Amino acid sequence: MTAAGKKISPWTPEDVERLRSLALTDVKAREIGMQLNRTEHAVRSRAMRLNIDLRKITLERRR
Repeated sequence: MTAAGKKISPWTPEDVERLRSLALTDVKAREIGMQLNRTEHAVRSRAMRLNIDLRKITLERRR
C-alpha cells in the first residue's frame, strides 16, 4: 500500500492499450486517469516511460 492507503495495481496490457488509444484523442491526462482508475501522475509517468505523447499538438494554418 502507498502512504495514502491506496493499493497499487500493476499496469495490464489492456490498460496500456487503452492509454495509447486515449492519448490519440483530445482526452486530458486527468480524464484518462479517471477512466483507468489511476492518478494523473501515474498516467503521465507511464506515458513518459512508454514514449506516449500526451501533449496536444495543434498546427496553425498559414494564410
